[in-house]
Amino acid sequence: MKVRLQLISVNLDTNESQVLADCAALFDGERLLYQEKDTGAKHQITLSDECLKIQRNADVTSITALRKDGGGNTRIISEYGVMELDAVCEYMHLTDTLWTVAYRIENQGEVTLHQKLEWHMAQFV
Repeated sequence: MKVRLQLISVNLDTNESQVLADCAALFDGERLLYQEKDTGAKHQITLSDECLKIQRNADVTSITALRKDGGGNTRIISEYGVMELDAVCEYMHLTDTLWTVAYRIENQGEVTLHQKLEWHMAQFV
């Protein structure tokens, strides 16, 4: 089904928010597909029983798997190779119209990203 999507990112260290996407998307209840307007990067967000997977395909591909039990990992794939990082899922709330996740990515114990993502979905009329 085609939905209207607004993706909001909140930096949890500075509390600054920004709209990362405001576009049409495809949604089947477990998978959300959309493309960034500015960069053309393609996103696939997949929900399973225990995990939310965020995949962004562009010049650099990132795949972040966040588990409901708080664990996770991130894989970054570029022309220079593959980097594996730890991810910690702090909060996950999923409804039919809003998927919210707060998480941090760590490199050898140091936090490199601490954010909340909100995917707001509404049916096209």
